[in-house]
Amino acid sequence: MWKNAMLSIKKNMGRTILLLGVAFLIVNLVMAGLEIKTATKKSMDATRQSLGSDVTLAYNMKALMRNRSKGEALDELNTSIKVSDANKLSKLQYVKSVNYLQTVSVNTDDIEPVNMSSTTTASQPNQSEKNNGPSPMDNNNFTVSGQTTMKTLSAFVNKNYVLKLGRLLNESDAKTNNAVISSELASDNNLKVGSTFSVYTTDSSNNKTSITVQVVGIYSVKTVNQISGFSNRQSPYNTIYTSLETAQKLNNLTTTISSAIYTLDDPSHISAFKKLAKKTSVDWNTYTLDANDQIYQMSIGSLKNMNKFASLFVLIVIVAGAIVMALVLILALRSRYYEYGILLSLGESKLRIIGQQLIEVGLVVVLAFMLSLGSGQFVGKKISSILASASASSSTVMMKMPTSNNEQHPQPKTKDFDVTLSGEVIGEVAGVSVLIVVIAILLPSFAILHMSPRKILMKKEG
Repeated sequence: MWKNAMLSIKKNMGRTILLLGVAFLIVNLVMAGLEIKTATKKSMDATRQSLGSDVTLAYNMKALMRNRSKGEALDELNTSIKVSDANKLSKLQYVKSVNYLQTVSVNTDDIEPVNMSSTTTASQPNQSEKNNGPSPMDNNNFTVSGQTTMKTLSAFVNKNYVLKLGRLLNESDAKTNNAVISSELASDNNLKVGSTFSVYTTDSSNNKTSITVQVVGIYSVKTVNQISGFSNRQSPYNTIYTSLETAQKLNNLTTTISSAIYTLDDPSHISAFKKLAKKTSVDWNTYTLDANDQIYQMSIGSLKNMNKFASLFVLIVIVAGAIVMALVLILALRSRYYEYGILLSLGESKLRIIGQQLIEVGLVVVLAFMLSLGSGQFVGKKISSILASASASSSTVMMKMPTSNNEQHPQPKTKDFDVTLSGEVIGEVAGVSVLIVVIAILLPSFAILHMSPRKILMKKEG
């Protein structure tokens, strides 16, 4: 069988070269498609990794708007989360650590805020507030941000805020009134590590809840999304970080929090974590889980399109390649009817004849596969470059659209993604090549399998 196959390859050199050219083209295209598919998947994984493994439990804004009375201010609505609900998710699989957060609008008579406007030191009341009296929050210049730990806060993890003096708060500060403030607030008020000052909240009945905090850390704001439009209490320079318990005391509620951040063991487990969370008894009409999904979907839009195209491209090449190779073999079969008839008459089995064809075509495809190892990556980069140019033009508008806080989230540069010939791709191409060879051989082989030696010999040669 092997001897006959080798003799056939040498004897029919024209057919062999034609088959080699077809196989070389098909293998190159398959390799390019699989390279692009693998590269886009890696780029999407890298994008997901860059957004981190944090999942935030927060109040569902759609539910908030549904429950809002006509004319009711959003900052007066209850958007708190029950600690008991947050605890249900903290025990789920994949959760590495949890950070509970509570923000409270406060004021103080001891220090001055970093003013965001030259005309005011507090939010000015509008005409309605002048008539009805301002709400307690409207006169507050500071925000107390309480949390379980500061080490997982994205602003500090991403180096937007950097510790300048002292230390950040951690779990050991739970029963203390320690605080971390901005360097601008410290400078304006001559505060240093060890300084103390009091902050207070006022309820609708003008009852005060006051706590004296001690500065244990001072941070510097390196980057901020925007400055214009901030009131004093919205400014990162006037944010006072404390323990969760301190913020809850100022809020006069120890059973609720503003949000919960779950840090998972790996960003790839975000979808699985969400599925587990949906199975809990938490009211998902009230709460929602966010893992920067909107930013992620915006970022990978063009990559998803390229991945889908690559998958479709590979499928088309497999089908078309198998058909083209089958047609070449069918044409070659016409000139080999007499050969096969003689072999069958001499007692050669049909399966051995088909096996001989597999060897002939297989050896040619192996040679095409080896040649493609040198050219496949080049072809893949050329095709990906064309796709990147097409996707870049369609995503230009999206890239220029700012988010609500004027921050622009750039699209990934698809032209720079890593189109390489990896071992995984080589293995997949080898498997696809075998599949194409088998399909291409089986299609014309039916002409042999259903005919007797006598019928084959009766056919005209050629």
